[in-house]
Amino acid sequence: TEDDHLSNKSEAVKELYEAYRSAIENLIENVNIVPKKLYISFEKNKRIIVDIVVQTQEIKLYINTQYSAFKDLKNLGVQMTDKTKWGKGYYQIAIKDTKNLEYIMSLIKQAL
Repeated sequence: TEDDHLSNKSEAVKELYEAYRSAIENLIENVNIVPKKLYISFEKNKRIIVDIVVQTQEIKLYINTQYSAFKDLKNLGVQMTDKTKWGKGYYQIAIKDTKNLEYIMSLIKQAL
């Protein structure tokens, strides 16, 4: 469950997750939140759009889009095509605050 992913995490990480969860829900109409063993998946029509891995000091977002068509002008993330990862997406962004929340939502929008 989401609670399992958030248990034993700091209030700051919980608030960070909630901020991004809420922003994703506002961005994607009828999004389904599907907790998995290692991550929380945000899906639309059974297609994974983004996964979140809740860690001790940060959250990691995995955007499920083809890297060749993806545009991140601020270079916030890392291409994960050939790397081991927990989420299903091909582009990882490590997040410690909400400073770039709006910009990151524009990146997620590319996966829709």
